[in-house]
Amino acid sequence: MKMLEKEKVRYIIVMIAFFLTGLILFKDILFFSEKDLVSTQINDDILISYNDADDRYIPVDENAAVYYSGYNTVANMVEINFEQGLNENISFLLYNVSNDAESNLIEQRTVRAGYKTIKFYFSPIQLEGIRIRLVSEDGSHYSEIPRGTISIRQRYINVLHGNFINYVIVLCILIVSGALTVIIYKCNCNDNKVKNPRNNRESNLELLRIICMVLLVAHHFAVHGGLLNLGFSLPKYIGLMFLPVGKICFIAFIAISMYFLVDGKNKSQRFLKCWLEVFFYSVLFTIVTWCMGGCVRFRDLISSFFVMISNSHGFAASYLLFLLLYPFILLATRNTTKKQARYLLLLLFWIQILSQIFRTWTGYTQPVFSELTLFIFCYMLSLNLKRYPLKVLDDKFFDIMLLSIVYIYVFVINLIAYKGHLNEVTSVLYGITGDESSIFFVVGGYLLFYLFKNIHIPNSRIINSVAACTFGVLLIHDHNFFRHLFWNEVVKVQIHFYSDKFILWFLMSVVGIFFVCSVIDYCRQKILEKNIVKQNWFNYLVSKMDEILEEKSQNSSN
Repeated sequence: MKMLEKEKVRYIIVMIAFFLTGLILFKDILFFSEKDLVSTQINDDILISYNDADDRYIPVDENAAVYYSGYNTVANMVEINFEQGLNENISFLLYNVSNDAESNLIEQRTVRAGYKTIKFYFSPIQLEGIRIRLVSEDGSHYSEIPRGTISIRQRYINVLHGNFINYVIVLCILIVSGALTVIIYKCNCNDNKVKNPRNNRESNLELLRIICMVLLVAHHFAVHGGLLNLGFSLPKYIGLMFLPVGKICFIAFIAISMYFLVDGKNKSQRFLKCWLEVFFYSVLFTIVTWCMGGCVRFRDLISSFFVMISNSHGFAASYLLFLLLYPFILLATRNTTKKQARYLLLLLFWIQILSQIFRTWTGYTQPVFSELTLFIFCYMLSLNLKRYPLKVLDDKFFDIMLLSIVYIYVFVINLIAYKGHLNEVTSVLYGITGDESSIFFVVGGYLLFYLFKNIHIPNSRIINSVAACTFGVLLIHDHNFFRHLFWNEVVKVQIHFYSDKFILWFLMSVVGIFFVCSVIDYCRQKILEKNIVKQNWFNYLVSKMDEILEEKSQNSSN
């Protein structure tokens, strides 16, 4: 009876999670309205004249800009619509110009080629005039400003708008949430005798997966959300704080996977399920980006179907390639001696870590340097540490102190770099901290891994279930094509840059992104993946692949 009640509570929670996710996804329609304050055409009348003698209105130097004045209003949004898409990647700089001609930078944003609509969101300010500069990727001016319109708007909270359509949307979200919950319930009922292997995983490490992914979302918020492009203010300092955190968590996330793969059993199902997940999100969000007016070419759409060689997600592509090589790596390292294991680790250390250091120092790019070799290096590092453990890593105080030193060092060197105080020495030090393969991030990531590995947490079904969604969270929010639209049009990170409650909004946004993406992936697992795994063609493919690899394994043993 108690178990039945727990199941009811669980599915009520699932339904509420779906409903809240739907409300968040449609928040712009349901809870906000926009009011046009001023709108004008981009023409010669508002292009800054630089040569009055020649009456030249088309910008010709680094100050190329659109200047629009003659009004005085409080606004929090500027939208620019071009008649034709941009022909190259352009940095947009939006300034607020007062009556005494003083300019204050509101926001700087890089916009990809092909975009026709650019939206700037900011905290409500008194706009007396605006100036928009366009700068090319190489830092030069952008001399030919496309024609279009500029609209200055006020965006405000207007819950449901008193509109019948909005009530219908809420009702539809509720119905869909209930339907999804019922479908998931039925799927679980059919498979209630099948033991979930995820529930046998170590919850301390699964908790680390969750923490790492939340912090990675915060890292991407800082990097892709534009915090690092701001002038020195509270948002930028927060961005600099999370800049090294994300890369340390990235390595820790890899370390968790490698820990379970070392001395594990090869299962073709692992690769196929991972490939299906990456394929699903690669294609889906490439199409979503195209439908939302993002810069997606036809060849980008086609390439999204080939997930191991496309540009939709580099990390996922490298991980899939590693899983494809994993059976052979497993065979090669199964019977290695301690000396052989250390030699292989040293060789990979040279390829992955030292090549990165020498690349920075000399300016020469090592061609073997990649995320795939990083995965292989982390596998060998995990193998050495698992088979031949270092007792000092079991000391939590040691882990915390050394991790703190690594973090402080990287934070300080990044702060020096962004303040523009680099010299010949600090430039090299900064260069070797700019990539995930940096020795500092590898050390920091594994220290974080061992810190949680040595913490005992009782097995938790909830933790393990949420952790199973973390890879999906990464694939959704950091999709290469969808990324720009996600941060600027969906999340709208610019709205609260200069708000007094920025920290609270930042934390809520990070948690909200993780929550929504987790719910989406949970739905994918329970509805799509579970049904695909049951298909005869899938099981046939798994059995054939396992048969081939098992044959190779036996031949190798003989």
